[in-house]
Amino acid sequence: MVEGEKGRSGRRNKAADNFDAVSDDKFIKLFKETAERKYAFKEAESKRVYDIEAKKLELREKELEIEVWYLNGI
Repeated sequence: MVEGEKGRSGRRNKAADNFDAVSDDKFIKLFKETAERKYAFKEAESKRVYDIEAKKLELREKELEIEVWYLNGI
C-alpha cells in the first residue's frame, strides 16, 4: 500500500507502512533467525521424543527380564 493510501475502512494501514519501512536485509535476517529457532525447537523436540521412546524400550526390556525370572522361579 502506498504511504498515505487509505484502506476500505477509510483509515491508513499502519502495518503496511511499517512493512514498507523495513529493509529487505532486515526482513531476510529476521526470517532466517525465525527459521533457525523453529528448526532448533523441532530438533530438540525430536530428540526428546526419541529419548522417551528409548526409555520405554528399556523399561519393557526390564519388565520382560523380571517376568522370565519370575516364571523360572515357579
